[in-house]
Amino acid sequence: MHAPFDLLSKGVIDATLSPYCPVSLQEPVVSDALYADAVVDPPDDLRPLRALGLLGRMAMEPCAIEPFSGTPSVFDVDRCLGRVSLLRAEHAVPRALWVIAAGRPESVIAEWRLVVRRAWGEGIYQSAVRRAPRVVVVRELPRTRATLLVRLMGRGEDLSNAVADALALPETSWERPIVRRLLLRVRDDLARMIGRSDTNEEVEMRYQQIAAEADKMLAEAEARGEARGEARGEARGEARGEARGEAMALRTVLSTRGFSIDHETDARIDACGDPARLRQWISRAVTASTVAAVFED
Repeated sequence: MHAPFDLLSKGVIDATLSPYCPVSLQEPVVSDALYADAVVDPPDDLRPLRALGLLGRMAMEPCAIEPFSGTPSVFDVDRCLGRVSLLRAEHAVPRALWVIAAGRPESVIAEWRLVVRRAWGEGIYQSAVRRAPRVVVVRELPRTRATLLVRLMGRGEDLSNAVADALALPETSWERPIVRRLLLRVRDDLARMIGRSDTNEEVEMRYQQIAAEADKMLAEAEARGEARGEARGEARGEARGEARGEAMALRTVLSTRGFSIDHETDARIDACGDPARLRQWISRAVTASTVAAVFED
């Protein structure tokens, strides 16, 4: 259950923010394998981030984003804070911690005396203390387009509603390619993630809509003569856009397999503009025992 949630959540963060600013998934905190789920450094020009809704606003200052598929405890958040504190000390950057929680973490809110502030709105809890965690409770977010991508990190009905809202957007909306690719990756786990039940007709119908969207993408890929496993990145009509999607997919597969993406690996992925080559690396990454084996000629 944890792996598909990780795949979806990190994919949302990476696909939304990486075209505009550096995003590192599974960022190593120290050399002995402590990782932060996503570390974001904003660009000098913040204007593109303002168009990305809530997730873009969160990324307008250096931060770490830690999504939880359930309700994190005080000790879960303490571990996140420990990792972020080490990052602050290591790089001398005042980095904020955003905790995205599918459920409402009462103990964390009480422990840190977090409150909803008018500037951010419902579902977002903060403290006057700058280094305190900032908590986003997915189920309390307003159901708007601005919160859509963050709501994709929820579970059950919250995730189901978010996907339905995404699929209701115009085909030309910038969110739809992101959501369709991510749906394809978690296709086999989506039923459990949204709490599909044969006794719940509304949720069942929602699931069928989501599944049909993913299947449509597969059919389009197969009609172009692509293998089923190669349909991770939806072509955007340009080789550069396709390569960017495949690069995102490769980083996600490496991260979910527990491999560290160092600066050399990251630069190599960025430098490769060949979607076919990137897909070859993705296939290797699924079974490779080391990062080096993924990039062997």
